Amino acid sequence: MGTKKKLSAREQIKNRLESGESDVETFLRELDALDQSTPERKHSEGNVRLLEEPSIVELIEEAIQDDPAVAYDYRALMSMSCIHVAQRASDTASAKEFMNKALEHAKYMDTPGDEGWIHYIEGTLAYLNKDVDTLRDTANKVTGSWRTVLSNLLKGLEETGEVDYRRDYWNV
Repeated sequence: MGTKKKLSAREQIKNRLESGESDVETFLRELDALDQSTPERKHSEGNVRLLEEPSIVELIEEAIQDDPAVAYDYRALMSMSCIHVAQRASDTASAKEFMNKALEHAKYMDTPGDEGWIHYIEGTLAYLNKDVDTLRDTANKVTGSWRTVLSNLLKGLEETGEVDYRRDYWNV
């Protein structure tokens, strides 16, 4: 008799959605919690792949028809997850790809305060493109931790002329 392979947390979340045991809002909250469950955000890439699966996109689109607010939650999770993938990327090209995807989703977000998130992503893209002027401009448009991070990225880029996201993000 064979042993059953234990499903990953992501597979369990997906199965609950597909079986109707959970709704799309619960699915999105559970994926967000999975993403946040490790400091290094190691689940982000798998979450993005899952959120892009055609069968999952179809279920999300159906839920949006019933409740347009679901679109915001979906876009916010995709944007954040893509940023986490970009932060973990081992090369600048991959980081840019996922930052651009994060920005694409963020541009659909429209609640007060979302413009800061958009500027943060734009500033990070400027950093990845070594665009000091745009990075400086966007750092001045945000506050709090976003400003701190963009200022760290700016300082690192000005000092070295090179992109090293992990070094500059943490200002080490």
